[in-house]
Amino acid sequence: MDQAPTTDGVSQGKELQGLLQLFENAGKLGGPVSELWTDALHLLLDALPTKRMREERRQRILRSSVLMASAASEAFVNYLAGKVVEAEDIRGARLTEFERDCLRGKRRRLEKGEVREERQLLSTKERCLLLLRLLKADRDHLQRETGLLEKSIEVRDKIVHPKPGTSVSVDHEAVVGFFRVAMLLSAAWGGKEFGPASSRSDYERLLAGLDVSPRTTVH
Repeated sequence: MDQAPTTDGVSQGKELQGLLQLFENAGKLGGPVSELWTDALHLLLDALPTKRMREERRQRILRSSVLMASAASEAFVNYLAGKVVEAEDIRGARLTEFERDCLRGKRRRLEKGEVREERQLLSTKERCLLLLRLLKADRDHLQRETGLLEKSIEVRDKIVHPKPGTSVSVDHEAVVGFFRVAMLLSAAWGGKEFGPASSRSDYERLLAGLDVSPRTTVH
């Protein structure tokens, strides 16, 4: 008689499914997104504890994997944000101008009577969290995955911004945070194209919700 799958087995199966979905959806975004995730995964697998190598070499590979996963995460957020901005209507809600500006990494200011647009420096993490909220990601997993991401970012920052008298020891968990949040974002998106942007006014949208359309009755 077949045994029921263990909790660990079910959990691993879900994680594998989420990883496969991430790579599938990364391919749909185009550009370098899929390649970056592939490189990050290959580096991570090359440094598995089961592989015999000198610790110096393992650390070198893991550092590279952290940087590659960070770049892949940013690419995924940038390309998906572009799709969301183009659609405007997301999960039945219309983006506010502020949300659109945040996703585009832009901000507006008034100068001499003219509205000017300039670049706004926002972290990939903040823009990712905005996307997760707009796409109505699973709240039960969001807090845990965000905690893992923060640890991965902390390690990445230590690698990118080294300071005298400090050293960085990298393990596989330092890479996992980027993957886990990307998998959560991928699942929330689902890989489907968003509907076209709505050009209807708020008044027309309200009428549509009431199943009434503006019309003139001629007697």
